[in-house]
Amino acid sequence: MKNLTGFQTLKYAIKPFLVKRHCHIYCIGHGKTGTHSLSDLFQRNYRATHEGDAEVLLDLIMDVAAGTLSAVELRHYLFWRDRRLLTEMDSSGLNIHFLDTLRDLFPQARFILTLRDCHSWLESQLNHIIARPPANNPRVDYSRFQDFHYRWQGEPHPPEETVLERLGLYTLDHFLSTYAWHNHKALDSLPRERLLVVRTHEIRQDAGRIAAFAGVPLQTLDLERAHSYPAKARFDVLGQMDRDYVEDKIRQHCGPLMAEWFPDFLEKANSGAPDTT
Repeated sequence: MKNLTGFQTLKYAIKPFLVKRHCHIYCIGHGKTGTHSLSDLFQRNYRATHEGDAEVLLDLIMDVAAGTLSAVELRHYLFWRDRRLLTEMDSSGLNIHFLDTLRDLFPQARFILTLRDCHSWLESQLNHIIARPPANNPRVDYSRFQDFHYRWQGEPHPPEETVLERLGLYTLDHFLSTYAWHNHKALDSLPRERLLVVRTHEIRQDAGRIAAFAGVPLQTLDLERAHSYPAKARFDVLGQMDRDYVEDKIRQHCGPLMAEWFPDFLEKANSGAPDTT
Protein backbone atom coordinates (compact mmCIF):
# COMPACT_ATOMS: atom_id res chain seq x y z
CA MET A 1 0.00 0.00 0.00
CA LYS A 2 1.48 3.29 -1.13
CA ASN A 3 2.51 5.65 1.65
CA LEU A 4 1.21 9.21 1.65
CA THR A 5 3.63 12.07 1.15
CA GLY A 6 3.86 14.77 3.79
CA PHE A 7 1.94 17.17 1.57
CA GLN A 8 -0.83 14.62 0.95
CA THR A 9 -1.10 13.89 4.67
CA LEU A 10 -1.48 17.60 5.43
CA LYS A 11 -3.98 18.14 2.59
CA TYR A 12 -6.19 15.24 3.64
CA ALA A 13 -5.90 16.14 7.33
CA ILE A 14 -7.32 19.63 6.80
CA LYS A 15 -9.82 18.68 4.07
CA PRO A 16 -12.68 17.91 6.54
CA PHE A 17 -12.38 21.48 7.84
CA LEU A 18 -12.70 22.93 4.33
CA VAL A 19 -15.28 20.62 2.72
CA LYS A 20 -18.68 20.17 4.34
CA ARG A 21 -19.92 16.62 4.78
CA HIS A 22 -23.71 16.57 4.90
CA CYS A 23 -23.97 12.89 5.80
CA HIS A 24 -21.73 9.85 6.23
CA ILE A 25 -23.49 6.72 5.00
CA TYR A 26 -22.24 3.30 3.97
CA CYS A 27 -24.53 1.02 1.99
CA ILE A 28 -23.50 -2.54 2.86
CA GLY A 29 -25.96 -4.64 0.88
CA HIS A 30 -24.82 -7.58 -1.18
CA GLY A 31 -24.45 -7.08 -4.91
CA LYS A 32 -27.76 -7.19 -6.83
CA THR A 33 -29.75 -5.80 -3.90
CA GLY A 34 -29.93 -2.16 -4.99
CA THR A 35 -26.51 -0.83 -3.97
CA HIS A 36 -26.24 0.96 -7.32
CA SER A 37 -29.67 2.50 -6.82
CA LEU A 38 -28.69 3.77 -3.34
CA SER A 39 -25.63 5.47 -4.79
CA ASP A 40 -27.64 7.04 -7.61
CA LEU A 41 -30.28 8.21 -5.16
CA PHE A 42 -27.63 10.46 -3.56
CA GLN A 43 -25.49 11.14 -6.63
CA ARG A 44 -27.11 14.37 -7.79
CA ASN A 45 -26.43 16.42 -4.63
CA TYR A 46 -23.89 14.47 -2.60
CA ARG A 47 -20.49 12.86 -3.00
CA ALA A 48 -21.66 9.34 -3.73
CA THR A 49 -19.76 6.37 -5.10
CA HIS A 50 -20.65 2.86 -6.12
CA GLU A 51 -17.81 0.38 -5.60
CA GLY A 52 -15.30 3.22 -5.50
CA ASP A 53 -11.66 2.08 -5.41
CA ALA A 54 -12.89 -1.46 -6.05
CA GLU A 55 -9.54 -2.69 -7.34
CA VAL A 56 -7.71 -1.55 -4.23
CA LEU A 57 -10.41 -2.77 -1.85
CA LEU A 58 -10.38 -6.22 -3.45
CA ASP A 59 -6.63 -6.39 -2.87
CA LEU A 60 -7.12 -5.33 0.75
CA ILE A 61 -9.71 -8.06 1.33
CA MET A 62 -7.44 -10.71 -0.10
CA ASP A 63 -4.40 -9.41 1.81
CA VAL A 64 -6.31 -9.48 5.10
CA ALA A 65 -7.49 -13.01 4.34
CA ALA A 66 -3.92 -14.08 3.55
CA GLY A 67 -2.59 -12.49 6.74
CA THR A 68 -0.26 -10.13 4.86
CA LEU A 69 -2.10 -6.96 5.97
CA SER A 70 -2.50 -6.19 9.66
CA ALA A 71 -5.54 -4.67 11.32
CA VAL A 72 -3.53 -1.52 12.01
CA GLU A 73 -2.57 -1.19 8.35
CA LEU A 74 -6.15 -1.71 7.29
CA ARG A 75 -7.38 1.00 9.67
CA HIS A 76 -4.67 3.32 8.36
CA TYR A 77 -5.73 2.84 4.76
CA LEU A 78 -9.47 3.19 5.43
CA PHE A 79 -8.93 6.31 7.54
CA TRP A 80 -6.90 8.13 4.91
CA ARG A 81 -9.17 6.92 2.11
CA ASP A 82 -12.04 8.55 3.97
CA ARG A 83 -10.07 11.75 4.40
CA ARG A 84 -9.16 11.76 0.70
CA LEU A 85 -12.69 11.19 -0.61
CA LEU A 86 -14.96 12.50 2.18
CA THR A 87 -17.66 10.38 0.58
CA GLU A 88 -21.19 11.03 1.82
CA MET A 89 -22.69 7.83 0.38
CA ASP A 90 -20.26 4.95 -0.06
CA SER A 91 -22.24 2.10 -1.57
CA SER A 92 -20.59 -1.26 -2.13
CA GLY A 93 -21.12 -4.89 -1.24
CA LEU A 94 -17.39 -4.99 -0.50
CA ASN A 95 -17.99 -2.84 2.58
CA ILE A 96 -19.22 -5.89 4.48
CA HIS A 97 -15.64 -7.17 4.62
CA PHE A 98 -14.56 -3.98 6.44
CA LEU A 99 -17.69 -3.53 8.53
CA ASP A 100 -16.19 -3.92 12.01
CA THR A 101 -13.35 -1.54 11.18
CA LEU A 102 -15.64 1.06 9.59
CA ARG A 103 -18.07 0.86 12.51
CA ASP A 104 -15.36 1.52 15.09
CA LEU A 105 -13.25 3.92 13.04
CA PHE A 106 -16.13 6.27 12.17
CA PRO A 107 -18.54 6.35 15.13
CA GLN A 108 -20.71 9.00 13.45
CA ALA A 109 -21.18 6.95 10.27
CA ARG A 110 -24.45 5.14 9.61
CA PHE A 111 -25.16 2.07 7.53
CA ILE A 112 -27.92 1.01 5.16
CA LEU A 113 -28.47 -2.67 4.41
CA THR A 114 -30.34 -3.23 1.17
CA LEU A 115 -32.07 -6.59 1.50
CA ARG A 116 -33.65 -8.62 -1.28
CA ASP A 117 -35.65 -11.82 -1.06
CA CYS A 118 -33.39 -14.83 -1.58
CA HIS A 119 -35.14 -16.21 -4.65
CA SER A 120 -35.10 -13.07 -6.78
CA TRP A 121 -31.59 -12.21 -5.52
CA LEU A 122 -30.31 -15.66 -6.52
CA GLU A 123 -31.88 -15.42 -9.97
CA SER A 124 -30.46 -11.92 -10.46
CA GLN A 125 -27.00 -12.92 -9.26
CA LEU A 126 -26.89 -15.91 -11.59
CA ASN A 127 -27.97 -13.73 -14.52
CA HIS A 128 -25.33 -11.16 -13.62
CA ILE A 129 -22.45 -13.62 -13.44
CA ILE A 130 -23.43 -15.29 -16.72
CA ALA A 131 -23.80 -11.95 -18.51
CA ARG A 132 -20.66 -10.44 -16.97
CA PRO A 133 -18.23 -13.29 -16.21
CA PRO A 134 -15.70 -12.27 -13.50
CA ALA A 135 -12.89 -13.53 -15.72
CA ASN A 136 -13.82 -10.88 -18.31
CA ASN A 137 -13.02 -7.99 -15.95
CA PRO A 138 -9.88 -6.46 -17.49
CA ARG A 139 -8.88 -4.52 -14.37
CA VAL A 140 -8.83 -6.97 -11.50
CA ASP A 141 -8.62 -10.68 -10.76
CA TYR A 142 -12.27 -10.74 -9.78
CA SER A 143 -12.55 -14.50 -10.24
CA ARG A 144 -10.13 -15.05 -7.36
CA PHE A 145 -12.16 -12.77 -5.12
CA GLN A 146 -15.42 -14.46 -6.10
CA ASP A 147 -13.96 -17.87 -5.21
CA PHE A 148 -12.93 -16.44 -1.83
CA HIS A 149 -16.22 -14.64 -1.24
CA TYR A 150 -18.33 -17.71 -1.99
CA ARG A 151 -15.87 -20.02 -0.21
CA TRP A 152 -15.44 -22.11 -3.34
CA GLN A 153 -12.88 -24.92 -3.21
CA GLY A 154 -13.95 -26.98 -6.18
CA GLU A 155 -16.60 -29.08 -4.44
CA PRO A 156 -18.69 -31.32 -6.72
CA HIS A 157 -22.17 -30.20 -7.74
CA PRO A 158 -25.16 -32.26 -6.57
CA PRO A 159 -27.00 -34.10 -9.38
CA GLU A 160 -29.87 -31.59 -9.07
CA GLU A 161 -27.50 -28.75 -10.00
CA THR A 162 -26.02 -29.97 -13.29
CA VAL A 163 -27.14 -26.75 -15.01
CA LEU A 164 -25.00 -24.74 -12.58
CA GLU A 165 -22.04 -27.02 -13.21
CA ARG A 166 -22.46 -26.74 -16.96
CA LEU A 167 -22.52 -22.95 -16.76
CA GLY A 168 -19.45 -22.83 -14.49
CA LEU A 169 -21.42 -21.46 -11.52
CA TYR A 170 -21.07 -22.22 -7.83
CA THR A 171 -23.46 -24.53 -6.02
CA LEU A 172 -26.62 -23.26 -4.35
CA ASP A 173 -25.02 -24.00 -0.98
CA HIS A 174 -22.19 -21.58 -1.79
CA PHE A 175 -24.43 -18.83 -3.11
CA LEU A 176 -27.05 -19.00 -0.38
CA SER A 177 -24.78 -19.58 2.62
CA THR A 178 -22.68 -16.56 1.61
CA TYR A 179 -25.77 -14.41 1.13
CA ALA A 180 -27.03 -15.43 4.56
CA TRP A 181 -23.62 -14.73 6.12
CA HIS A 182 -23.47 -11.31 4.49
CA ASN A 183 -26.84 -10.19 5.83
CA HIS A 184 -26.47 -11.72 9.29
CA LYS A 185 -23.06 -10.04 9.56
CA ALA A 186 -24.68 -6.67 8.94
CA LEU A 187 -27.64 -7.28 11.23
CA ASP A 188 -25.53 -8.68 14.08
CA SER A 189 -22.62 -6.22 13.97
CA LEU A 190 -24.38 -2.87 14.20
CA PRO A 191 -26.53 -1.21 16.87
CA ARG A 192 -30.03 -0.56 15.63
CA GLU A 193 -29.63 3.20 15.79
CA ARG A 194 -26.81 3.00 13.24
CA LEU A 195 -28.47 0.55 10.83
CA LEU A 196 -31.38 1.01 8.45
CA VAL A 197 -32.69 -2.03 6.58
CA VAL A 198 -34.35 -1.25 3.25
CA ARG A 199 -35.95 -3.98 1.18
CA THR A 200 -34.82 -3.69 -2.43
CA HIS A 201 -38.28 -3.38 -3.94
CA GLU A 202 -39.13 -0.58 -1.49
CA ILE A 203 -36.15 1.73 -2.09
CA ARG A 204 -38.21 4.39 -3.84
CA GLN A 205 -41.12 4.34 -1.40
CA ASP A 206 -38.67 4.31 1.53
CA ALA A 207 -36.87 7.42 0.28
CA GLY A 208 -38.32 9.43 3.17
CA ARG A 209 -36.93 6.99 5.74
CA ILE A 210 -33.60 6.94 3.94
CA ALA A 211 -33.39 10.75 3.92
CA ALA A 212 -34.35 11.01 7.59
CA PHE A 213 -31.82 8.35 8.55
CA ALA A 214 -29.08 10.14 6.59
CA GLY A 215 -30.12 13.51 8.00
CA VAL A 216 -30.69 15.14 4.61
CA PRO A 217 -33.79 16.74 3.02
CA LEU A 218 -35.92 14.34 1.01
CA GLN A 219 -36.04 16.76 -1.93
CA THR A 220 -32.28 16.44 -2.37
CA LEU A 221 -32.57 12.75 -3.28
CA ASP A 222 -33.05 11.76 -6.92
CA LEU A 223 -36.12 9.52 -6.82
CA GLU A 224 -35.97 8.94 -10.56
CA ARG A 225 -32.77 6.96 -10.01
CA ALA A 226 -34.23 4.68 -7.34
CA HIS A 227 -34.09 1.65 -9.61
CA SER A 228 -30.76 1.76 -11.44
CA TYR A 229 -28.71 -0.89 -13.17
CA PRO A 230 -31.45 -3.31 -14.29
CA ALA A 231 -30.59 -6.85 -15.34
CA LYS A 232 -28.63 -7.04 -18.59
CA ALA A 233 -30.09 -10.41 -19.56
CA ARG A 234 -32.22 -13.20 -18.13
CA PHE A 235 -31.28 -16.85 -18.47
CA ASP A 236 -33.92 -18.56 -16.30
CA VAL A 237 -31.35 -20.80 -14.64
CA LEU A 238 -33.54 -21.62 -11.66
CA GLY A 239 -36.38 -22.48 -14.00
CA GLN A 240 -34.21 -25.34 -15.26
CA MET A 241 -33.97 -26.81 -11.76
CA ASP A 242 -36.49 -28.61 -9.58
CA ARG A 243 -38.55 -25.92 -7.82
CA ASP A 244 -38.94 -27.83 -4.56
CA TYR A 245 -35.20 -28.49 -4.42
CA VAL A 246 -34.41 -24.79 -4.86
CA GLU A 247 -36.97 -23.74 -2.24
CA ASP A 248 -35.60 -26.31 0.23
CA LYS A 249 -32.11 -24.86 -0.22
CA ILE A 250 -33.44 -21.35 0.36
CA ARG A 251 -35.18 -22.44 3.57
CA GLN A 252 -32.05 -24.29 4.71
CA HIS A 253 -29.75 -21.30 4.40
CA CYS A 254 -32.01 -18.25 4.49
CA GLY A 255 -35.13 -19.39 6.32
CA PRO A 256 -34.75 -17.03 9.32
CA LEU A 257 -33.99 -14.06 7.06
CA MET A 258 -36.97 -14.76 4.87
CA ALA A 259 -39.29 -15.36 7.83
CA GLU A 260 -38.38 -12.01 9.38
CA TRP A 261 -38.13 -9.77 6.32
CA PHE A 262 -40.20 -11.50 3.61
CA PRO A 263 -42.88 -13.55 5.40
CA ASP A 264 -45.36 -13.17 2.53
CA PHE A 265 -42.87 -14.64 0.08
CA LEU A 266 -42.12 -17.54 2.39
CA GLU A 267 -45.82 -18.29 2.85
CA LYS A 268 -46.28 -18.22 -0.92
CA ALA A 269 -43.41 -20.69 -1.37
CA ASN A 270 -44.77 -22.97 1.32
CA SER A 271 -48.22 -23.01 -0.27
CA GLY A 272 -46.82 -23.83 -3.69
CA ALA A 273 -48.44 -20.75 -5.20
CA PRO A 274 -46.72 -19.42 -8.33
CA ASP A 275 -44.38 -16.49 -7.90
CA THR A 276 -45.80 -13.49 -9.73
CA THR A 277 -43.36 -10.87 -8.48
